[in-house]
Amino acid sequence: MTQTDLSPLDVLHSLGITGTPTVTSVQAGFDRAMWKVEYEDQTYALRVFRPGEDGDCKREQVVMAAARTAGLPVPEVHAAGVWQGYPVLLLTWLAGRMVADELRVRPWQVWRLGIAFGRMQAAIHVVSVPALLRQQPEAWMAWKCEGDQSLQDRLRHLPLRRRLCCIWTIIRRTS
Repeated sequence: MTQTDLSPLDVLHSLGITGTPTVTSVQAGFDRAMWKVEYEDQTYALRVFRPGEDGDCKREQVVMAAARTAGLPVPEVHAAGVWQGYPVLLLTWLAGRMVADELRVRPWQVWRLGIAFGRMQAAIHVVSVPALLRQQPEAWMAWKCEGDQSLQDRLRHLPLRRRLCCIWTIIRRTS
């Protein structure tokens, strides 16, 4: 799936966004299409999953909700649905830059950003794993760790309370 294969305006219309929002393609990883959407003085991220990834989409929503409830700065789901078999999320847009991009521009900030990154990872570590993921712990491990048995084995031996950080890291790394 490439972003050129999809019509973000049609996807947005299926979510109830009418009119003509401003839509800009965003580099979002290898397996998701993403656009920045500006509509009625709000900015959103439109994420389109591959067909059949309904469970992945739901798990991502659950993890984001748990992190958000814990006070972590994660997007809020504005709308969710399915467009022509593609699960889609319309999320609030979080302003900022990727750490790697910031370091390219300001390499002297490496220490400060490293400390901030570590503090955020520590904050994620204390978030309880949502009930849905505790009920199906194997689902998310196979979901993003497929083919990496050593990683799956290490994750199985972590206490459940520590797994949210791993889940979130895996989601962000592959999205």
